[in-house]
Amino acid sequence: MKRFFMPAVFLLGIFPVIIVQAQATDFEPMDETMQQMIDFYNTDTIWVVTPGNYQVKESDRKSIESFSFWQEGPIYVYAEEEEIQDMDPARHIQFFGPVFLFETLLEDEIPFGIEKHGFSYRGIAFEKAEDSFYYMHPAGNKVFTCRNGEEQPLIYVGFLAGGAYPLYVFSGNNLIFCGYDKNDGSTPRINNMEELQDSYFCQDLETRFFQVKIACEIPPDSIPESIANRFDRFVEDLCDSLGVTPDNLPRITTCFYANRTDLQKFIAASSWQTVYGRSYGNINHISGFNEDILKHETGHSIIENTIGLNPNPFFSEGFRQYTDYFFSPESYAKDLETFRRHMETLTADLVASGGHTFFNTMDNYSISGVFVKYLIERTGLEAFKTAYAQDKLIELIEDQGISLQEFILALKLSAQPQESIK
Repeated sequence: MKRFFMPAVFLLGIFPVIIVQAQATDFEPMDETMQQMIDFYNTDTIWVVTPGNYQVKESDRKSIESFSFWQEGPIYVYAEEEEIQDMDPARHIQFFGPVFLFETLLEDEIPFGIEKHGFSYRGIAFEKAEDSFYYMHPAGNKVFTCRNGEEQPLIYVGFLAGGAYPLYVFSGNNLIFCGYDKNDGSTPRINNMEELQDSYFCQDLETRFFQVKIACEIPPDSIPESIANRFDRFVEDLCDSLGVTPDNLPRITTCFYANRTDLQKFIAASSWQTVYGRSYGNINHISGFNEDILKHETGHSIIENTIGLNPNPFFSEGFRQYTDYFFSPESYAKDLETFRRHMETLTADLVASGGHTFFNTMDNYSISGVFVKYLIERTGLEAFKTAYAQDKLIELIEDQGISLQEFILALKLSAQPQESIK
């Protein structure tokens, strides 16, 4: 999950456009289900129920079990659908897997049609492997996280689905629908995100690496004409520094919003969050024209699409933070100073526990960047990239003949100013 919580894109050429004053209006109000989502995870055990003979990948297990990053999670028990026939109906159950593979899952439990290779909603069939949905049952003790295929990451995790709305429909990294549907005959209250985008974005630009959508409220003359080449070069330079090629990099869709409030509406980010930028694979969302946020989110896209996706935020954010050091020694010096002031917070638990503690403070971005830099210096970038993609970075550390705790102690010692070392 990628979060950019502080003000820290891609504007690439100017074409004549007609500016229409538009705002992110007509959205269904969010956050009505926040407490329901919290209550679902505030239990001792969650049963993850799959279709018969369906195997949950280890990477999916990690994503499922790290979803409630705000707390130490409950125990997760995995079971096939026939194993829960006589289960206490008050149990908290998460249905996981392709909805069309369930044999006893009743269609009237959810407001979706079940198709041969997927599902349908509001008369639209979603049968691509990357299509998925999240639905929290009105009773509050059942959550449906159903993805047609297995290659697409669990996008509902990145969107923190359930916090703002009980229903989400995704196609790949795109949010298609979100809102409320009790499936009881009452009128659904649904945001059609594609229709809302059509009325909000009036400017479309395209470069070698980017497909850009710009809010109608952003004046064209506020975008430097030279920015297209500059940021295309940023992609080339970052790929070169990482030892990867941009040739097969999918075009990065970058949406620029007039303000943070509008951005959060379009990504269904709960109002209690403070989000200035968010990356979902090859789709990035940016508040205003902020070069730092642009580079941050684009760095995530490049790493994920050329090296791989790591589910641990300490490593995913740390690697992205490390890429700043290629272009700005000052960035590393600033992060190192932050690390020195807060090095006591770097513990094995912070590194290994996923999101439960990482997002508690912005200092952890600097701490993780310094950690990753030290690790790459010891192991080499290629070995790091391989272990990063396989989610085996702790094993990479242990392959050096030291434990994670010993590695942390060595890093802290190396980071101390020389005059302080007796």
